[in-house]
Order: sequence, then structure tokens, then C-alpha cells
Amino acid sequence: MKYFPGQSVIVLDTTHKPAGPGVVQVYNPEAHLCTVLFQYPGHPAPEIIPVPEYRLVTMPMPVANS
Repeated sequence: MKYFPGQSVIVLDTTHKPAGPGVVQVYNPEAHLCTVLFQYPGHPAPEIIPVPEYRLVTMPMPVANS
């Protein structure tokens, strides 16, 4: 999967359950790794963390009302 900076994603924990939303900062396709801005539950500020791409799910795009 290809990610891009600014893309909203859902970060999965090590058991592949949703840990929370994040925003891709950098994507390294050769390493299959993204740097993601993510706020750990209970922490006051978001952190930039490395996340393997298999632990990311893209956020669904909003559907425009017709």
C-alpha cells in the first residue's frame, strides 16, 4: 500500500486491534515503514512514531452528499 504525508490512518496495536487515529508524516516504501503523528491514550500530546505499514489502515474517505 502506498501512503502519503498528511494522510489520515488508523494505527493498529501489536494484536492488530485499533489503537487510534494518526497522520502519516513520512512514508518509506523500501522499508515498508511510516512515520506517524500519533497520540497515545492518556498522553497529553501526540508523538511522532515509526509504524510498519502492515499496522496501518487507511481512513475511509468521506462521502459527499448528493
